[in-house]
Amino acid sequence: SREVLAWLNRYLTAMGEVIKGNRGFLNKFIGDGIMVVFGAPLTDGPQEDACRAVRCAKEMLARVERWNAQLPAGQPKLTIGIGIHSGPVTAGNVGSKDRLEYSVIGETVNLASRLESLTKDFKTPIVISPETWEYIRGSCLTVSLGEAQVRGFTSAIPLYGVQEDPTNSEVRP
Repeated sequence: SREVLAWLNRYLTAMGEVIKGNRGFLNKFIGDGIMVVFGAPLTDGPQEDACRAVRCAKEMLARVERWNAQLPAGQPKLTIGIGIHSGPVTAGNVGSKDRLEYSVIGETVNLASRLESLTKDFKTPIVISPETWEYIRGSCLTVSLGEAQVRGFTSAIPLYGVQEDPTNSEVRP
């Protein structure tokens, strides 16, 4: 319906503002999902790219909290899940000769998508891979979520969540 599209466009606009503010590349909308890339086509180095991705995720969650606080009584609250993985991607124009779009593909993209879907199982809004954890562990509070079998991957993967620090400000190394 028209109301659903208007609501979805307001939500995607709000998330797009947060992504742009963190210099992420909003690659595509997938229904109500968003694929965001840090480090391609431009990188600040893998550690800074990972830190910007996590900062962006935390700001997206804060924006959703503000969104929910302004809802009229009786409206369902919005919840989002975010998966973050750091690794190599193949980047370039993908499509047909009639329609090309810049995108990233590969196992790194697939794992990030799978981590997003695990946020429901772990009941935590951000799930990160061990590769991302290595980059951000000195600048963010994290919690081990244990190991999980991830569809498409042969062995269990240790996963981590990102927490707000008690003073609600970034912890810097």
